[in-house]
Amino acid sequence: FGTDPAAASSSASVGYTVIKRFGSSVLTPLVEEIGGRWLLYRGLRPLTANNDTSMGKRLATVAPAAVISGVLFALGHYLVSSPERIILTVPMGVILAVTYELSGRIWVPFAIHTFINLQSNLTAEFGPSGRYPVLLLIIALSVTMLVSLMRNDNDLRQRNSRAHPL
Repeated sequence: FGTDPAAASSSASVGYTVIKRFGSSVLTPLVEEIGGRWLLYRGLRPLTANNDTSMGKRLATVAPAAVISGVLFALGHYLVSSPERIILTVPMGVILAVTYELSGRIWVPFAIHTFINLQSNLTAEFGPSGRYPVLLLIIALSVTMLVSLMRNDNDLRQRNSRAHPL
C-alpha cells in the first residue's frame, strides 16, 4: 500500500525545481523590469532627457538615467549574488533601459530579461549545453527588436518631417 518514498521525494524535487526556475525566469524579470525600468528609469529620465526625436541625441541625454538605473540594478543583484556578477549586470541594466527608451514598451526589456534568465537557469540545470538554444533565441530576438526599433525611429522621423516641414 503506499508510494515509494524515493519516487515521491523525486517528484516533489522536480516540482520545486520547476517552480523555482519559472519564478526566476519569468516572475523575477517582471518585478525587476517594473521596478527598475518602469518606475526607477522613468523617474530618473526627466532629469536628464530632452525631447529630441533623433535617436543619437535622445540616447545621449538619457544615458545618465540609464547608467544610474543600471548601477542600481547591479547593486540589487550584488546583494543576493556574487560580487563578480556586478560586471555583467551593470551593462545589462543599461541595455535594458536603452531598449525600454527606444521601444517605449516595458515588454521589450522584460522579454530580453526573461530569455537571459531562462538561459542562466538552463545552464544551471543542464550544464553549458542547455544554454545554446536559448542563447541563439536571445540573439535572434535582440536582432529582430533592433531592426524593429530602427524602423520605428525612421517612421517617426518621416512623420515629424511631414508634420513640420522646413
